[in-house]
Amino acid sequence: MEQARARREKFRVQRTILTLGIAAFVACAPRLSHSTDEDQTPEPWTFRVTASVMAADVSGETEFTAGQTVGGNVIRGEIDYSNVYPDPQPLPFVDLAASNAEWSASIRGQYLSWDDVALLANRTLIEESSWFLEADVSHSVGTRWAVFLGLRYFEFELSLQTVLNPPLPPLPSMVTNQSWVDPLAGAAFRYPLGERWELAGRGDIGGFGVGSELSWGLEATVLWKIGTHSGLVGGYRVFDVDFEEENTYSFPDGSQLTVPDSYDTRTNGPTLGMTFQW
Repeated sequence: MEQARARREKFRVQRTILTLGIAAFVACAPRLSHSTDEDQTPEPWTFRVTASVMAADVSGETEFTAGQTVGGNVIRGEIDYSNVYPDPQPLPFVDLAASNAEWSASIRGQYLSWDDVALLANRTLIEESSWFLEADVSHSVGTRWAVFLGLRYFEFELSLQTVLNPPLPPLPSMVTNQSWVDPLAGAAFRYPLGERWELAGRGDIGGFGVGSELSWGLEATVLWKIGTHSGLVGGYRVFDVDFEEENTYSFPDGSQLTVPDSYDTRTNGPTLGMTFQW
């Protein structure tokens, strides 16, 4: 419990520093933006759809409570992804965006599902699915950069079932699921490399103890335009989330036990997809 308290205190300090830094950055952004002519005709809105697949590798660990037995005992589970996660799995990712010279709005989402039979206490079938959906609004800072604020909804479900040889009946699964909403802030840039190439990057940070303790994402992409309205895009993405929630359980003798459920993972890998703009 002392380690859990020290960990929470560390995250409180990190959240305070990050929040102050983001607030200062967003406050200074309007002063950094380029000046515009009041008589200039506003640029029209453009729309972009990007669909890509990531070869996702997952590291980290999760610790969870799957409930209580009839006698009141708390059922706990823990997995280390470095020991049970299979080879990189396909992770679909979609980004929908609308933008003009100053403003942009986007909706982004990803989904990952995997399963594996691993040797824990016994041979165990592990199945997990996780996904997030986020929405943000950004404002341009200069000609290449933009800062944004948004929300990210994240959900995961994990199931562990002991594998027994026939004709033994299967044991009940240990199942846990969690969901939360994170506020987020970040910055993005786009830089053209000639007529057919474009370099882009994006970084965000969120959570701050509202949903997760901390979550952040980084990505870099290169776009090769193969037509007026389409292109091939590839790059690398990293998404890290650290979630913790304390749950209190009561026992038949009237005593109680508070235990932390945690989901601390990092998903990273190369991406390849198509983008369409009009």
